[in-house]
Amino acid sequence: MEIIMQTTFNVNMTPAEFIQRISSALNDAGIDEGWSVDEIIFSSHNGKESMTLLCTSDELNIVVNILYDEGRIS
Repeated sequence: MEIIMQTTFNVNMTPAEFIQRISSALNDAGIDEGWSVDEIIFSSHNGKESMTLLCTSDELNIVVNILYDEGRIS
């Protein structure tokens, strides 16, 4: 089974806040522990930077799309 979710990040975030944002997105999907990041893909399209985390948890494949937020706190 695959879960696809999306969240944002910005330049004002500390690494801890960034990890918390990812954890919150996974928690919202009902995954509270036991997940790992297997691959990180950085990309830029039309000047918009983003990254995709390919994660796994038990038998789930999780795709977290993270969009750059132009520095705004969201």
